[in-house]
Amino acid sequence: MASTTEQRPAASTPEERRRPERLPWRLGWLQTVALIATKADYSRLAGEQGLPADIDLSELMIRHHEAGIEMADFAARNGSNEAVRELARKMARTQRFEIREMNLRRRVLGVHALHPSGLIPTHG
Repeated sequence: MASTTEQRPAASTPEERRRPERLPWRLGWLQTVALIATKADYSRLAGEQGLPADIDLSELMIRHHEAGIEMADFAARNGSNEAVRELARKMARTQRFEIREMNLRRRVLGVHALHPSGLIPTHG
């Protein structure tokens, strides 16, 4: 298996870009893939209302944004095009801002903020 720091030649076709060795989990992103909402998450949300729904939705959205940050940071470091790297930096910055905003809203609801990695409750 290739090292995560090894430079690979750019894939020239969409099919090459989808080859298994180019997929995120081959780059050590298994944790990111695990942060995607499941059908069970959506089913649980569909049956909730009020504060429980707000809590669950904010947790899912923060996890979703964390995954986006990880992917955008990777693109910002490794993209072959400066315009793409700049867009990725902006996307990561926006996602971080939105996590802070969701945590502010959680505090207003009387719910602990979530630490940006691992959903560890914070007291701040």
